[in-house]
Amino acid sequence: MSNILIIGDIILDHYVLGDVNRVSPEAPVPILEFTEEFYKLGGAANVANNLNKSSNNVTLKGVGGFGFFKQWSALLNGKTFYSKIDLNNPAFLTKTRFASNHHYLLRLDRGSKYEQSFMNLTALEEDIESADTIIISDYCKGTITPEVVKILNRYKKYKKFIVDSKNHIDKSIYLDSFLITPNTEELKKLLKSDIVTTVLVDEFLATYNIKHLLHTMGKNGMELYFNYGTGIQVVDYAVTEQQVIDVTGAGDTVVATIADHISNGVNLDFAIKMANMNAAIACSKFGTSTI
Repeated sequence: MSNILIIGDIILDHYVLGDVNRVSPEAPVPILEFTEEFYKLGGAANVANNLNKSSNNVTLKGVGGFGFFKQWSALLNGKTFYSKIDLNNPAFLTKTRFASNHHYLLRLDRGSKYEQSFMNLTALEEDIESADTIIISDYCKGTITPEVVKILNRYKKYKKFIVDSKNHIDKSIYLDSFLITPNTEELKKLLKSDIVTTVLVDEFLATYNIKHLLHTMGKNGMELYFNYGTGIQVVDYAVTEQQVIDVTGAGDTVVATIADHISNGVNLDFAIKMANMNAAIACSKFGTSTI
């Protein structure tokens, strides 16, 4: 049994649902008649939730706060992954989505960043040392600080790191990674280009010594780039046909599925095929979903 460690930004996804039958007489806005509300694990916690009941040992590491702690505790009830959260902020970051009939009306964010990301760095090193595969789930919300990146990078030549990051400013987070998973807009920012070309990707892989780059393209599928010394190679993965209801958290499903499979000795090609299928299933569900 392998050990998977997830390090990243923990977010609580809050959903407020209702019916819209009329427009407000006070302003040209729809009136949402409340029917229900609920919370789901989001961000790095959604990655861990996608690994819930995995055959591997799974640990989630991040920061949070006592605000919304009741909701956080309730969401952890019955989960098989191990949570190691440093509670040193006023509250968990929360995204509230108002929706009617599977259509979003508005998103309200409570907190844009963890301002005091005082993760226990000694404990972080111990958790990395005991892990076989490490997922970095970086939504640029303050958990993955420069100090954390320095520690992570010391282990990248000895451990398999899967990096799912929105950071295109400090690219050191990608150094020596086994796999990175940018979407199209993220990849363009990394390449500093309006288009994605094999030449630019090859240069980026070489510059940061990245073994594999998985370009996730939504309804257009995925592309895997790698260069084992004989030139850049590209493998295409067609999208699995599913009705798309909500793309929220699909990227989390991708990295979780890949990590789960390669930790069990499955080759990367098959792991990506499974991730592609699972992401399509996740997109066919409303809200942050797991497989």
